[in-house]
Amino acid sequence: MVEFMDLGVGEIISAVDSNGLRENTVIICTSDNVGFQKKYSLLIC
Repeated sequence: MVEFMDLGVGEIISAVDSNGLRENTVIICTSDNVGFQKKYSLLIC
């Protein structure tokens, strides 16, 4: 899961850099922890 996130953020940063937007860009990553909930059968719905 972490590796997938790392690759995705890397692609976003590359796209931002290639368009010259890094100085004016904020990247915010969030999570809902569904993977954790599914793994431990904590998903209510």
